[in-house]
Order: sequence, then structure tokens, then C-alpha cells
Amino acid sequence: MKEDEQISPIISEREFHQVPTSAYWLPKDEAEQRRLADQHFAFKELLGGNIIPCVANNLDLNSGVSILDIGCGAGAWIKDTISDYPNCTYYGCDLVDVTDKETMPKQFVFTIGNVVEGLPYEDNTFDFVHMRLLVLSLREEEWPLAIKEAVRVTKPRGYLQFVESSGDVSKLYILFNYIDCF
Repeated sequence: MKEDEQISPIISEREFHQVPTSAYWLPKDEAEQRRLADQHFAFKELLGGNIIPCVANNLDLNSGVSILDIGCGAGAWIKDTISDYPNCTYYGCDLVDVTDKETMPKQFVFTIGNVVEGLPYEDNTFDFVHMRLLVLSLREEEWPLAIKEAVRVTKPRGYLQFVESSGDVSKLYILFNYIDCF
């Protein structure tokens, strides 16, 4: 039985997913989707855009490329990025479908999938793969599997953008200096 066919548990009036293999423990309800949308815009401001400039400058985003957002949630990053680059094709993948089909643009395709168990895409499919804040979704031993899977679905000479937080804001300066090297 698929997760979306199961009854989601309600705890303290909050709705949660029911994927036994997942480490993700935050709710999947509308309140959580609003919080994640707000968080998206905070990260966009912090990073200076949805796609870091050194990557955006090397992709033909105006002509259109294929983009995958792993762990897309309700699709806040995708919806916002589509407004910047409408000619691209966007794919979102997550454990559960919490996207609002009525508000998602036509360039968007959602698929249920698990980055640790293997994504439902062929090798070398995407020009750009985005993965953000899976720190609450992946166990320590799952990170190498997730990164390997993201690399597998990225085309040769494609780009990967992983955005994670250690909780230590003082290290952001080091991160930005590292990014500027490319």
C-alpha cells in the first residue's frame, strides 16, 4: 500500500506521514507547508537566489533545462524558480505528495520516490539537481546513498546544488568562500 493510500496519523492535531523507513519527523499538514514556504524565502535571500550564481551562470536556464528537486515537499522552491526560469522543465520527488495540483505550473511533474532507496529516473536525466534541508530526513549512514543517487540522475557536466544547515551560522562565510572558488 502506498503512503498516500494510508491514513496519516494525527498527533496533537497535526498530520504526519506514514513512511516507516523515513527518519523525517515533522508534520505534513498545511501549517507545515506554510512554514516550509517561509523557510524557502529565507534561504533564497540568504543565498542570493534559488540557484547559486556560479551554477546559474553555467546553465542555459533561459533556453530551458531539466531540473529535479529532491525532497521537494509542497514545491515552494520549484514554484519560485519557475517564475525566474519558465522555459525549464521541473521534476519534484518526495516520500509523500503534498503538492497542490491546482497551483502547480504545467512545467512541473511530481513523482513519489525515496532518494535512499533509489529515485524513479534513468541515469543522466537532469541538467540540474537541487536538494535542500534533508538534514531532518536522512540518517547519517543514508547521506552517502542519497548523494550517490543524486549524482546518478545528473547528466555529465550537469550541476548539483546541496543546501544544508549545520546550525552554525558562523560557518556560512566559509561556505560562500568555497562556492566562489568555482
